[in-house]
Amino acid sequence: MQDLAIASEVGNRAGEGRAYLGLGNAHRSLGDFSQAIEYQHAAPGDCQAGGRPGGGGRGVRGLGNAHWSLGDFSQAIKCHTQHLAIAREVGDRAGEGTAGHNLGLALE
Repeated sequence: MQDLAIASEVGNRAGEGRAYLGLGNAHRSLGDFSQAIEYQHAAPGDCQAGGRPGGGGRGVRGLGNAHWSLGDFSQAIKCHTQHLAIAREVGDRAGEGTAGHNLGLALE
């Protein structure tokens, strides 16, 4: 939470986004999927979709994973499809593989 407070105080939008996404990932790891989704959505929009050039959609990947964990597969599919598109757009081949894998799990 300190990194979020500092980033907000100095107006570092990318830092705020990384802090929100980190909090979301931490809550997802703890099994608190609803809180994870709230933090993911609280991140600035560009951060939800990757956070910075070359981010490859990591933010939206985390959001998709949280939705998948809650059993909201239609929303997970939307997120992982968006992650795949972003990864392709920025040339993130590893991200493409991760997105494809996650998309496949959501489609099962």
